[in-house]
Amino acid sequence: MIKKSMLIAVAVAFLAGVIVSAVYFYFGPSTGPSAIRQPLGGDIGTKQAPESKAQEEIARLKATLEETEAQLAKKTASVEDLQTKMEALRQEIASNKTRKETVVAAADRRRQGVRESRREAETPAEGLAHPSGRAMRTVATGESVPAEADRAMINRSAIALEVKDREPVGICERVSIDQQRVYCWMQVLNGQGGELTVRWMSKGQKIGEAHLPVGSNSWRTWSYITLSPRMIGPAQVQIIDENARVLKTLSFEIIA
Repeated sequence: MIKKSMLIAVAVAFLAGVIVSAVYFYFGPSTGPSAIRQPLGGDIGTKQAPESKAQEEIARLKATLEETEAQLAKKTASVEDLQTKMEALRQEIASNKTRKETVVAAADRRRQGVRESRREAETPAEGLAHPSGRAMRTVATGESVPAEADRAMINRSAIALEVKDREPVGICERVSIDQQRVYCWMQVLNGQGGELTVRWMSKGQKIGEAHLPVGSNSWRTWSYITLSPRMIGPAQVQIIDENARVLKTLSFEIIA
């Protein structure tokens, strides 16, 4: 019985050896341990492929970033150039504004009717005589004035609509506000170096005042005021010397 079991075991072992040998010779050495490692190698290659794609994506993003930085630098330069131009424009506007304000201020000064004084110097000539025997001085207009007169006086005066060639035009006692302006014209004698005050009055209230220097002993000058509806009614102009003496009062009426 024991011998039979041993024989069976030997037969099984022999058969197993034959099967192993057959398998080895049939499949060759590729079925050995190296064949088992091949799938691992293929798996590693598969893992390396995503890493390569990630590097490519990083490189692409880096290139995009560099391009964006270059574009940003160009835009920054453009903004700086624009700011420079805007600053130059602001300076030019400020300069133009200053010039305009200067021109407007000069125009306003010219339009100040109650303070406007138009003065014309007249050249005197010696050598004529007054019928009274006193020495005389004649001026370019042909009017004679005693040289020793001790104070200023108004030789001629008028309320007028305008002044042309240093003479009043449109002398009147009533003036409409449609005329826009009314003038007080005067010729002053013996007031050289002094100053006259022209005070405009409407319905008893002062509405304007001008100070007129006197440049010679025969001096023509004038002042005007711009009319407005609030001035409608009786009006006066007082011509006053430096001693507050009223030399002349001219009355007129402002109408609608």
